[in-house]
Amino acid sequence: MFGEYKKFQLVLFLSVIFFLTACTVAPPQQEIKYSEIRNQQLYNLLQWHLLGRIAMTNETDSWSAKIDWLHDVDKDVLNLSGPLGQGAVRIVLHSDSIMIDQGDGQVGVSKNVDQYIKQQLGFFVPLVALRFWVVGLNEPDKPFVRLDDGFSQFSWNIKYHNYVQVGDDWMPLKISIKNNSAKLKLVIDQWTINDY
Repeated sequence: MFGEYKKFQLVLFLSVIFFLTACTVAPPQQEIKYSEIRNQQLYNLLQWHLLGRIAMTNETDSWSAKIDWLHDVDKDVLNLSGPLGQGAVRIVLHSDSIMIDQGDGQVGVSKNVDQYIKQQLGFFVPLVALRFWVVGLNEPDKPFVRLDDGFSQFSWNIKYHNYVQVGDDWMPLKISIKNNSAKLKLVIDQWTINDY
């Protein structure tokens, strides 16, 4: 019986090792640096999807959530949720409006995107620009300043720390975005990119 128990322990140990190995993600390609030229083709992306984590800190508050973001041709859909799905918020951003559903039947719509985000979420997030920033692009046709590891736009510094190859493209894994009063960190666990 003691031999059977040892065999069970060995099988269990090997199973755990196999499971952990199967779940290991290849390390990000840290030698890849931000490149404005390399990223230009990403302006033509028709659809992308990311899963990750986001954290926001400002002068009076801090906030973190899981993020599920689908970018499509005519809209962006963001689902934010805390631990165990608590505090779920759904944001739908169109070219000329925003809808925020905070659950419990509280749904609001506005044409003034930036002001409405600040009013509803309690802090300002440059969401229109962020949909470009998350893929490594500055918002087009708006002034920006190049930095060694990113760029500055609308008084926000956007820096890219790690990348991962997705098909032929290099997509950001870790992004820090900050201005004088707030800091936002985005860690992306999974990218899905569809056709150009």
